[in-house]
Amino acid sequence: MPRTEQRRAPRQSSPVSAAVAVVDVESGVDFRGQLTDESSDGIKFRAGLEPAVGADMHVTVFEGAAPRSAAEVQVLRVERAPSGEFEVAGRWVKR
Repeated sequence: MPRTEQRRAPRQSSPVSAAVAVVDVESGVDFRGQLTDESSDGIKFRAGLEPAVGADMHVTVFEGAAPRSAAEVQVLRVERAPSGEFEVAGRWVKR
């Protein structure tokens, strides 16, 4: 079934070197991933761990070794990618 666009703002594709560090706000579990794209509304990344839909995550985006931005994200969708990793999509949480 084709996916419908859920973001109101244009997406920016990620540079190959953009990694993410993710921490589940509730459990404290941390893991790494690779940024796929982002917009002013949300973010999508691939990771080896499957977060729960609805979970709040603290996400730091890196370019090379330097952190570029950090914010809280609420997970809206998780799908298994052909690689076996998980594609995680979420929206920025403004507090």
